[in-house]
Amino acid sequence: MTHRFAWFALAFVLLSSAAHAGTISNGQWTASTCGAEPTPVDFNLSSVEAFNKSATAVKKWQTAASTYSNCIVHEATDDNNTITKSVNDTQDRLKGQFDKANADMKKAQSKFNG
Repeated sequence: MTHRFAWFALAFVLLSSAAHAGTISNGQWTASTCGAEPTPVDFNLSSVEAFNKSATAVKKWQTAASTYSNCIVHEATDDNNTITKSVNDTQDRLKGQFDKANADMKKAQSKFNG
């Protein structure tokens, strides 16, 4: 069952046309709507002025990194929810098909064996 879930999930992610779906490539998920991950900034310790300038840059990076983090978590959650719904819907549809096939088989057995 878990193996089947993994195949359905992978197929769904790879074939999904959802507007906000991330992508999976080489086992790495990437968000599609969050832009590039902000590059960290180092403190410049060469002087007080340089440090103060770099502190401002670090603060801007922290804000951007926090926004990026929130975005990828939101998009990943949406993707996970969409994948789960799709897999559950597929499993429900397949279960209905199996149930119908089994019921038809029982009818046939009753008709031809009894």
